[in-house]
Amino acid sequence: MISKISLGTAQFGMDYGITNSDGKPSLDKARGIIKKAKSLGIKNIDTASVYGTSETILGEIGVKDFNLTTKIPSIPSEERDIRGYINNVIKESLSKLKINNFHAVLLHDAKQLEDNEMAKDIHAALMKLKQSGLTKKIGISIYDPDKLSKIDSIKDYDVIQCPYNLFDRRLNSSGWMSKLKDFGIEIQIRSIFLQGLLLSDPTNLPVNFNKWKNLWNDLDLWLQDNNLSSLEACLNFAFKLNSVDSVVLGVDSEEHLDEIAKNLSINDYIYPDMIFSNDLNLINPVNWKNIEKK
Repeated sequence: MISKISLGTAQFGMDYGITNSDGKPSLDKARGIIKKAKSLGIKNIDTASVYGTSETILGEIGVKDFNLTTKIPSIPSEERDIRGYINNVIKESLSKLKINNFHAVLLHDAKQLEDNEMAKDIHAALMKLKQSGLTKKIGISIYDPDKLSKIDSIKDYDVIQCPYNLFDRRLNSSGWMSKLKDFGIEIQIRSIFLQGLLLSDPTNLPVNFNKWKNLWNDLDLWLQDNNLSSLEACLNFAFKLNSVDSVVLGVDSEEHLDEIAKNLSINDYIYPDMIFSNDLNLINPVNWKNIEKK
């Protein structure tokens, strides 16, 4: 199961995670995390040019022994040379990371594929990256699985990355997880801890999330009944799916990564439907800034 882990590195370059009170780690701490990941047998790293200084830090540490996935930021609406824009972004990222190619290059703004003409230009630009050997695979990073039905060219991509966790089960419940596997598309899931919220005690939630406190209470009762920690439950929920090819996990220390490795196991728990939400204000972090404090 270790081989399924893709080390998320957003926190290497910026303050990331709503429950992260320590900010981004120092260079030495980040170096220790990468070293620990390598010793555990982790082969994959997830990054993006919009993750602050993450790429520069990874390049300084040295990540040539890993398979890297990156994301292209939203393409400016006024951009006419999409191929040139994408090519420049990727070459700059490769330079910062000090590597020769990526495992996968993903488009960060799936909405831009709803414009058929733009979608054709983007796909042509990404295919050019594959042909030139700058990436092995191309794909799309999404927030909402429903957006996949609006992308006519979905079968032309190799990888889909999508959030999936105990509260947010849309990728599976929508039927898209099985469809993507039928298409032969690699599935990467992220946000399995919902930026750390799913590891929070119900009595210690950020005040903005008190309106959903009953969900955490239900989860806590289920954990007690099954003698599970929230970490074990989140990991088992994500890793037990054979359809999932990799799980993006962000950590803030070597100890945190060690703890994850020690708690990886596959058990056939039945996760009750009450531990689930379709409320986009909760399950989509993009909307969190709009939540009123209560």
